[in-house]
Parts: sequence; structure tokens; C-alpha cells
Amino acid sequence: MRYLFISVAVASVVVGRNIRTRDTASTPLDAAAMASLSWKLVVYAIAPVVIGAVLSIMTRQVWDYYAMLVVTLVGLWLLFPRYDHWVAWAATAEGSA
Repeated sequence: MRYLFISVAVASVVVGRNIRTRDTASTPLDAAAMASLSWKLVVYAIAPVVIGAVLSIMTRQVWDYYAMLVVTLVGLWLLFPRYDHWVAWAATAEGSA
């Protein structure tokens, strides 16, 4: 059971990485589409810590939570929006205000 939860948590980060690569490789996205994609990716990155919390309650092992926290931090490092995306969002926000 523990290995199933761990593999689902790691798969969440891997799937998020594949989605980001697929969606940004074809064409440049506009700011609204990039914001929507970024929210999806953050959810994929945060999912392992939720899985770790459930797993630590089920197994009563705090180290499972810490392991999933590390997976979450790696996921955030991989999937968090890049600097150029933040600049594009700021430019569209200034233009619409």
C-alpha cells in the first residue's frame, strides 16, 4: 500500500512535467492559457504532500510525510512558472488596467 501511494505521488510530478512540456513545446501560449496551465501544474506539484499526509495517518510513520514533502518540493521546483511567464502576466495586467 505504501509503495502504491509513493508511486502515485511521483507519477503526479512526472505527469505534470509531461503536460508542461507538451503544452509549451508546440506554440507559445497567451497569458490566460499560461495562467490556467500554471494552476494545473501547481496542483500536480502539491498533490504528493496531500498523499503523504494521508499515508502518514494510515501508517503512523511521519517519515512518509517527509518523503512526500521532498517530492512536493522537487515538483514545485520543476513545475513552478518561469520568470518569463511572470513577466508576460505582469505585462497583460498592466495593459488591461
